[in-house]
Amino acid sequence: MRSILFVALLCGLGIQGADAQSGVLYSIDANSASINRVSLDTGELIDRFIPPILCKTEGACGLAYTGRSLFMSDSTDPERVIYELSPVDGTIWNSFPSPSPQVDGLAYADDTLYALDFAGDRIFALDPLDGTVRATLEPGVDIVGGMAAGDGVLYASRIRPAAIFSVDAESGEVLDEWASPVLLPTGLSAVEDRLYVGDFTGGRVAVLDRNTGALQDDFTSGLGDV
Repeated sequence: MRSILFVALLCGLGIQGADAQSGVLYSIDANSASINRVSLDTGELIDRFIPPILCKTEGACGLAYTGRSLFMSDSTDPERVIYELSPVDGTIWNSFPSPSPQVDGLAYADDTLYALDFAGDRIFALDPLDGTVRATLEPGVDIVGGMAAGDGVLYASRIRPAAIFSVDAESGEVLDEWASPVLLPTGLSAVEDRLYVGDFTGGRVAVLDRNTGALQDDFTSGLGDV
């Protein structure tokens, strides 16, 4: 499994990270093992770089953007760590042990790094400096693929059947469930009132209303296996 991020079938949309100020979305292309910088407005690829830690095609990868750095994980990495990278060229700035060897989705909000454990269907709230587990959330549903965070709400995907859950960031309670507009939702990113959902099967990115789950837009521009 892999995640295509947008920021992390389990490869994340580490879409898994987005910078609302500069209008840039980060994603992992599991096919080329590269991190993409994508325009939020047009969906066009701005540039890409190969990080020191590759997202292997058989692995589940996660990506999250903090506004300063990228966090990345790969469940097939024998080191079993989460890396903090430069968002410019992927230089490793820091690393710490992963709370589980089955982490794919990563998300960041309110000075907390969230890590999705797809084997245990749990979400760990971590200290972004050293990886200390601050809390463990158990939504009680199957979660795998991508994760996003913002305004006290976490978003996590399920790939079979494809769905997206909104989860209370403190209690872990499932707030809502939406059918996924893409076949394999393996990357999520929350930006303002929008939720970006990456599709592992064709590089498509769907844009949803974060409050209702309604489809607002989508784009496909050769992003690879997100």
